[in-house]
Amino acid sequence: MRVLLAVTFILASLTCWLCAGVEEALAAQDRGDHVTARKEFQKLADKGDPRAMMELGLMHHTGENIKQDYGKALAWYLKAFEKDFGEAYNNIGVMYRDGLSVETNRPIAYALFYITHMRGLGTDATQIRAGRNLDKTAALMKPEEIRETLKMTEEYVITFVKKRGKLDEKDKALKFSEKHITLRKLAEL
Repeated sequence: MRVLLAVTFILASLTCWLCAGVEEALAAQDRGDHVTARKEFQKLADKGDPRAMMELGLMHHTGENIKQDYGKALAWYLKAFEKDFGEAYNNIGVMYRDGLSVETNRPIAYALFYITHMRGLGTDATQIRAGRNLDKTAALMKPEEIRETLKMTEEYVITFVKKRGKLDEKDKALKFSEKHITLRKLAEL
């Protein structure tokens, strides 16, 4: 029992320490100290913090006091995506919708916004952004394209993103596989 309590205490302390680091980095960013913010986010991202990964991705995406680099933004977003971080799904969707560092692929963008929404990934703010992005992307697609997108499997979309669209035949077979959950079925879960 003591060991369990000790492990729980250590994990809680580590979690609080990581949150404190993100808060300090955000505070530095708010006061315009972007060099400190970037260094703090980098330290946290190197330790596996997905929010810090997202912040570094956003800096590169927007060019916020750093040279704008969509490739680096995508690389950071993908690291957070690997941790199932909702904001990463949304931001990678924007990159596929707008063709930023990747070939424009509206079905994949739509699917990412849809998964974010249906899985309830991220915060309320993430959900609002994903909903707006879903609507914006739907307006750029034909109804038949949307129907076909909803037939794709979640596994295919995730594999597509992780492999940046460089799929082998086994990966391509996931697209409409009956062994995996389709996007349409996510609405029923």
